[in-house]
Amino acid sequence: MGGISGLFAWVDLFAPLYEQLNKAVRKEDENIASADATLRALETRLQEKLLEHRLFLALGPDFGGDVPGWYLNALKSPEEKQLVFTHPTWLIENGLRAGPVRDYLPLALALPNFSLQTNVKVLRAIREGSAVTGVEVELTPSTRQVINLKTDGAVILAAGALSTPRLLFNSGIGPKAQIETVASGTTNINIPPQNQWIPLPVGENMRDHPIFTVNFNTRTGLTTRPKDAWLTPSQETIDLFAKGSGLLSQSGQRLNFWTGVNNTDGIVRYVQGTVNAPSDNTLTDSAGQHHGRESHSDIPQWPHFVGTAVMGEEDDGSSVVDTDTRVWGTDNLYVVDASIHPEVPTGNTQAPVMVVAEHAVSKILGVEPIKCKTKRSRMFRDRREVLGRSYLRRKASLQQ
Repeated sequence: MGGISGLFAWVDLFAPLYEQLNKAVRKEDENIASADATLRALETRLQEKLLEHRLFLALGPDFGGDVPGWYLNALKSPEEKQLVFTHPTWLIENGLRAGPVRDYLPLALALPNFSLQTNVKVLRAIREGSAVTGVEVELTPSTRQVINLKTDGAVILAAGALSTPRLLFNSGIGPKAQIETVASGTTNINIPPQNQWIPLPVGENMRDHPIFTVNFNTRTGLTTRPKDAWLTPSQETIDLFAKGSGLLSQSGQRLNFWTGVNNTDGIVRYVQGTVNAPSDNTLTDSAGQHHGRESHSDIPQWPHFVGTAVMGEEDDGSSVVDTDTRVWGTDNLYVVDASIHPEVPTGNTQAPVMVVAEHAVSKILGVEPIKCKTKRSRMFRDRREVLGRSYLRRKASLQQ
């Protein structure tokens, strides 16, 4: 991994300003307005220092040769991942870390036909052949409920790359061995009869980001704030945040980098790194491998699981959902979470998962429901023909 030696030069430039920044925040005897002005000035100097020509030259031999220019704006150049540095990108909404709950849930709650039920565990999709007719949920350890679908209704799973496979197994979808485990288990799941099982490679393509960290001892003193400064912030920190400044308005990571490694098999494998200061006189460089090969020894995993209900173009036994995110062999069961992604992205999974899910919704809304007892349109006939061929393949698979 390139860039390790260059980080020592980065530490020499960065540590003094980082120390000044923390001292400014810790000054209890100054009023908030003065502390805010001091902090803003130091933050401005810090950003300028990070982009300074001397910093580029210090790291250049490891990341981009002797010629600077490898700094870029990751939001403006998302495809650039070779020998680049950038400020870290975060999903922020009104000054707070955002995501599906903060960004999408409020929009859904405002709809007249949406209801949210919490403290409920989804157990399975209830199927009659290829049609899903309802969902079974667990309200308490001893209470279950069946929620029936309306006419032309559908079920969309977004339980994540680890829980969506469980729901599919419980619905009679997946490898035969896993379905048999559910059938013979003690969870009292009523799966469909065996002739309605859908053998798909659920859970067989799981991918994750391997990650490792390298700690550097700084050459000059570096004092960092304890975790409690964020978990139980002081009133001063809270007041600064109300003005868009202070500890709570900052990210734990100060810069990210990407670089690629050309392998003898002709495949370029990318590494992303993040840098932060977890303790006094220490900087941590966390690096994760993307689109990688198997390691020679165990490497810690990071919770970026994908691929357990992978998408594919053909119902040939190598994928779980089609390009409309519909589960093969079903009429109205969809998956939109990280499990449908075939590989980990070159970076964090959050943004790609959200983007694909939003696109999947538009695809789902654009797919005409398959009505088994209505006039057969061309789309209906084509889909039934595909389902028919798929059924023959699955029947042969189950008989093996």
